[in-house]
Amino acid sequence: MFSRSTAIFFFAFLFLIALPEVGHAQKAESSGVNNEMTIKVEVKQRTFIGKPLVWDGDNMQLLRRDGRMTFLPVKSHDDYQVLSNGFSVMAKKTMVAKLKKEFGKRYTVSSTPSFIVVHPHGDYQKWAKPFEDLNKRFATFFSTRGHKLEAPKFPMVAVVLNTRGEFDRMLRRYYSADRNLLGYYSPRSNRIITYDQIKEADDSIFNTNTVIHEATHQTAFNRGVHNRFGEYSSWLVEGLACLFEAEGVHNSYIHTQRKDRINSGRLLAIQIAIKDGSAKGTLEKIVGDDRLFRSDDQLAYAYAWGLTFYLVETQQRDYLKYLFDDAQRENFTVYGSKERLQLFAKAFGNDFDQLEARMFNFLMKQKVKIPDGYIRR
Repeated sequence: MFSRSTAIFFFAFLFLIALPEVGHAQKAESSGVNNEMTIKVEVKQRTFIGKPLVWDGDNMQLLRRDGRMTFLPVKSHDDYQVLSNGFSVMAKKTMVAKLKKEFGKRYTVSSTPSFIVVHPHGDYQKWAKPFEDLNKRFATFFSTRGHKLEAPKFPMVAVVLNTRGEFDRMLRRYYSADRNLLGYYSPRSNRIITYDQIKEADDSIFNTNTVIHEATHQTAFNRGVHNRFGEYSSWLVEGLACLFEAEGVHNSYIHTQRKDRINSGRLLAIQIAIKDGSAKGTLEKIVGDDRLFRSDDQLAYAYAWGLTFYLVETQQRDYLKYLFDDAQRENFTVYGSKERLQLFAKAFGNDFDQLEARMFNFLMKQKVKIPDGYIRR
């Protein structure tokens, strides 16, 4: 058999938006602030410019002109200055200049129609173009299924650092150090952060699933598939990113069969969990809250992929409606267990045991290709 303990997942999705305390959050406009105007806030000799998203009378979430979000102490209307009654995105050339200054001469900054990529010195085709290609394929996945995605409101920033050491130092600013972590996406900064893992000269930055997974997060949150300004359901966010790890999903032009859409590592993990009984009864739990991602992340990621794959393959229209309904929830509102379960039941019915049984039956019929890194016992 194959040990589930050998399956290590290398992804982090850092949701670092500091939400105001429940019951005190107010939309900016309901606090006497127009959330389309541009304001300036000065904190500890630093100047922040952007539009207010939410304000609770003590702290404000500010969306800056480059797409980053910053949580600032704003106690009264005297703590900010109105610069204009509208809001405009920072020009791409200005963002490029700022990133060049931030990362210095050891890096090249390349731009594509939708991305700005900070990367080791080298070819645009090798470092930057793959991000744009994935963005186009992501949009095609939805357009061929009847959903035209929003255009990104901000250039999406991807940072590929030179070394693992640099990555660890940057990671410690936001997250505990983890040698198994190869990359992450933070909706707060709206950046992907990873490092050079290319082994051969002709390799692609997307040869590992890490960047595909994180770029899927980033693209989904910037193109209206998920709501960047609120709570999210982890299984839905992670399930979609795990789905896109498979070459038949992120490169369906070439890989067109169902077997190509199978994420072998995730399928193997969920099949083992189904066989040993550890997956049974998980559906209602993983839909209702995110605790499984903290207590057993390997099962959580495998289950999230399995549920997503099953729904996309067997109930595609219902899944897509549910996905986009979820994204339309009001910004900065609590997404409790009751609401999560109700929204899911509206889309797929409230017999969770029966749905899980059908899902397990479907997944156990799929053939798995044993990925590298698994140990037969």
